[in-house]
Amino acid sequence: SNLEQFNRSVLKLYDQDLDFDQFTLLFQAYMEHYNNTLLFNNQDFCHSKDAMITNLVKNIYAIAAEKYNLEIISNTQVMVISRFLSDYIRHFNSCQSILNEYDGVIHELIEIIKSRFPINYSAIFNISRLLQNGLNIQINELGLLDLLLYMIYCDSQSDTAQIPVIIVAHGYNIAGSIADFSNQLLKQKIFSAIDMPLNCSGEMIVSKVLQHIRHFEGCREFILMVDVGSLDEIYAHLDLLK
Repeated sequence: SNLEQFNRSVLKLYDQDLDFDQFTLLFQAYMEHYNNTLLFNNQDFCHSKDAMITNLVKNIYAIAAEKYNLEIISNTQVMVISRFLSDYIRHFNSCQSILNEYDGVIHELIEIIKSRFPINYSAIFNISRLLQNGLNIQINELGLLDLLLYMIYCDSQSDTAQIPVIIVAHGYNIAGSIADFSNQLLKQKIFSAIDMPLNCSGEMIVSKVLQHIRHFEGCREFILMVDVGSLDEIYAHLDLLK
C-alpha cells in the first residue's frame, strides 16, 4: 500500500544515522508524495464511512485547537488526516508488520519529537486517543508517529510571511485549496484560509479572521482577500480588526 511504502521510506531514511534536523528536511518529500496520493486518489475514499471520519476529525481537532491554542487547520488538511486514518484502517496489518520490524526506531523518533515539541506532542497524542475511541480502532505507535510527522510537515511550512494573506471564500474547500496549493508551490506559508458556509454573517467572518491573526506573531499588517459574496458583508465590520 502507499501507506506502507511511505512508512518504510521514512523509517529507512531515519535509520541512516541522520540527525533529527537533517531528517526533518529530507522526509518532507516522502510526506508530500503521500499527501498527493491521499488528495487526488478519490476512488479509494468514497465510502460513507470516510465522510464520517472527516466530520469526526474536524470536530476533535476543533476541541484540541481550543484547548492547546493550535492554529486552525484548513479543510484540505482535515481531508488529509481523515484519509490517512481511512488508509491506516484498511492497511492495519501491514502497519503492524512495520511496527514489529522498526519498533526501536519508531519509539526513538516519538521520544525525540516529544522532547522537542512537548505541547504539540500532547495535543496530537490526545487527538489520537479521541480518534481511537471515536472510530473504535487501535492507533499504535506507528499511527501516532505518522500524525506527529504530519504535524512537523505542516509546521515546517508555517513560517509566517512578513505580510501574510488570509483568503476568505464561501464553499467547503475553496479558500483552503487555493491557500494550500499556493503555499506548496512557494514552499512558504504566505496564505491561510477561512472556508465559510454560504449563509454566514459578516460578524462570523470577522470572528474567524480574529482567530487567525492571533497566530501572526510579530506581524503588523496582513492582506485580507475575500470572494464577492463576502465583500459587502465584511466591509462594515473591518474596524473591529484595528
